[in-house]
Amino acid sequence: MLESVTLDQLRMLVAIDDAGSFTAAARRLARAQSAVSHAITRLEVDLGVKLFDRTTRKPVITSAGQAVLVEARTILGRVGHLKARARAIAAGEEAELSLAVSVVAPRAAMIDLLKAFRTEFPSVGLRMFVEEVGGAPQLLIDQHADLGLVGRPSLAASLFEELETVAVGAVDIVAVAPPDHPLAKLDRPLS
Repeated sequence: MLESVTLDQLRMLVAIDDAGSFTAAARRLARAQSAVSHAITRLEVDLGVKLFDRTTRKPVITSAGQAVLVEARTILGRVGHLKARARAIAAGEEAELSLAVSVVAPRAAMIDLLKAFRTEFPSVGLRMFVEEVGGAPQLLIDQHADLGLVGRPSLAASLFEELETVAVGAVDIVAVAPPDHPLAKLDRPLS
């Protein structure tokens, strides 16, 4: 019965692995050793698998126990993340930020920006839309995105009248054509 598995049982399983024994885990958790043993026995019954081989003097984790241990650590990590996120939201941090990015945004700078964002705001969800030229500002205008990193080509200048903009850099855009294209065959620079 998975419904009866508790976070406390999972914490005990992880503590046993970290501390090296039931007794050391009980000390670490400030619990009676019998309480830890009972919780693990209950967990084994609830999951329907043997987590420890108790035929030796010191219980040894089974391969099933190792697999469950990996999941227990993941679950406890996610619970920790949930608590941190809830605390951050309660303190006024955004739950999620939607970012509209133009395809012309430099990839290396974008990756650096996203890494810095994750470091500074680890609990804020980030939704990113990568759009063609003109698509990202439209997402901002339509309020489908909170923030944009877009180019300001003259063809889409009218879109920017409704937006507050701040210049943060420049990207060189180079026009190219295949060698057999009429523009490539001109024997002069293009204006």
